[in-house]
Amino acid sequence: MRFATIAAALALTAGLGVVGPPATAARAGATPNRCAEKFGDDFKILDSHFVRNVKKPHKVFGVAYLTYNHQTGANCAWTEKVIDRGERSFTKVELCNTATGECVGEASRFKIYAGPAQVVARAQCVRLSARINGPKGAYGLFTSESYHCGA
Repeated sequence: MRFATIAAALALTAGLGVVGPPATAARAGATPNRCAEKFGDDFKILDSHFVRNVKKPHKVFGVAYLTYNHQTGANCAWTEKVIDRGERSFTKVELCNTATGECVGEASRFKIYAGPAQVVARAQCVRLSARINGPKGAYGLFTSESYHCGA
């Protein structure tokens, strides 16, 4: 099964540093859909990806979420921290329409999440990237190829 619960990811990351696959907010009940909160309930989660420590991939720093609004053709994304929640650390989300080159994002020292970032990409591909800085110079990254073309 592709999706496990984000609650398990949060608990295990905080305690043990070992987690299973990320979950959709609907199944987890733990992570709000930040895009739906800001831009409306029509944004449904399409995908989620771990933001993993680049040197120790078994350590997860957060989850990058991608949503889509079928009414407007807009994609939206955010990066949710699972380490150091409540403490300010560099957290980034960037979402690009690969056909037009338009990129939107947010990057700063956030306590819980970066974003949401929204770009229109009806029948076009998007690229999602996320970064979360961790302790002692460690950082987690996720960067997709062009994907969800036409969704």
